[in-house]
Order: sequence, then C-alpha cells, then structure tokens
Amino acid sequence: MQVLFRCKRLLVSSLSSSFRRCLLAPADTAVIAQRRDLHTTSYLLKNKKKSRDIKRKHLAQKATRAAEEVASRPSPIVGIPTEFTRSLLRPAQAYQAAVDPNLPQIKTFNLDEKDEKFLTEVVPQAAIDLPTTVNPYVTEAEKAETVQKIVSLHNANAHAVLIHNVKRAVEQFARFEGDTGTPEVQAAVWTVRILNLYEHAKNNHKDHDNFRSLRKMVHNRQSILRYLKKKDLERYYTCLKRLGLDSRVVEKEIVI
Repeated sequence: MQVLFRCKRLLVSSLSSSFRRCLLAPADTAVIAQRRDLHTTSYLLKNKKKSRDIKRKHLAQKATRAAEEVASRPSPIVGIPTEFTRSLLRPAQAYQAAVDPNLPQIKTFNLDEKDEKFLTEVVPQAAIDLPTTVNPYVTEAEKAETVQKIVSLHNANAHAVLIHNVKRAVEQFARFEGDTGTPEVQAAVWTVRILNLYEHAKNNHKDHDNFRSLRKMVHNRQSILRYLKKKDLERYYTCLKRLGLDSRVVEKEIVI
C-alpha cells in the first residue's frame, strides 16, 4: 500500500499544476465557475493593446516634433541673410560694373584710394612734365584710363572677388587695428569662403571634390564658433547674429 501511494505521488508531481489540483482536490463546480468568471486574460490583453496605442502615439508625436525642428533649422551653409552677408560682392555683380558705369567701380590688387590717386594722377602728371614731341596730355590720359581698367575688379577673376570679400570681412569683424586672428574674424573669413564655394557647388553638382572641401569648411567654422562659445558667451551670440547662423547649427551635429 505504501509503495502504491509513493507511485501515485511521483505520477502527480510529473503532471501539470492544474491537472494535479484536479487529482488531489475534489471537484467543485461552483469554485470552477467562479474562477472562470474572474479570469483576467481579456482584461490584460485589452490593457496591453492600450499601452501599445499610447506608445505608438508618443512615437508619432516625437517624430513630428523632430521633423518640425529640422524644417525650422536654417541651412548650416548659408544661414539667414544678414547685413554682412548681403554686403558681400558676387562675381556677377562685379562683372556688371563693366557695362554699367553708374555702378561703383571697385579696385582690385588691394589698392586703396592713395594708391589709385598715385597711379591715375601723380604718375601721369610726372610724365607730362617730361619733355616730349607728342601731346603728353592725351597720351597720359589714355594711359591713366587703361590703368583704371586693369585694376578694376570687373576685369578680375572670381578669386580676386573672394580676396575683396575676405578683406571686407576682416575690416568689419576686427576687434582692434590689425586684428586677423580673433575667433570672430576667423569665423567671418570661413563664412566668406563657404558662401563663395557654395555658389560654385550649386552650379556644378558633380564637383564632388569641391563639395567635400565645402563640408570641411563648414566644420572648421563650427569648431571656431564652439571655441568662441567657451571663451566668451556674449561675443559668441553676437557673432552668430551677424553671420546669420543658428546655435543649433553650431552646437549639434551638422548634416550636409
């Protein structure tokens, strides 16, 4: 009898828990019916579905906010047009001065008013004073006009226009006389070079080498501005405003 009882216990232990309870306990139809009434499977499934819907809704809202932020973020290359960026000379504007005499004639080769006066007035007058058999006034006037055409920016190439814009950026962002190395000046010079190369990249989509150089310039400007932020926060925001850049373009990852 004891051996049979042990065999029964071993057999019951190997069965599932629900079937084991049916063997060891008497069948009670009322308890079973009550258990069926209190079953929570459908309630749990309903809550699980509700939590999935809430999660899906939150993810959709997060994606919408991220898309709106990207859409509102200005271009990391050109930014927002400002007084400084609008004052930069474009090659097409410089060449337009050749056919329109009413436009200002800008000189190249870094000539200032003193140098221009020396080339167009002092030198011709000195040549007129020399003894000669021809009419010196007509000859020297023609030479002065030729010199003015040579040194005019509308007869130069795009690189000369870039040099002119770099000089203007240094003059506007210099914090003291002779300043060429402060972060503001470096960021302004990088901006001039970026805008110049961006005009070329827009018209030459297959020039991958210059487009890679453009990305490097943008990241170099980002590094300079990050350094300026660590050094002086007020100067940092002033420089961003003058360059037309957003802080997100500097502080976050740039995707070009």
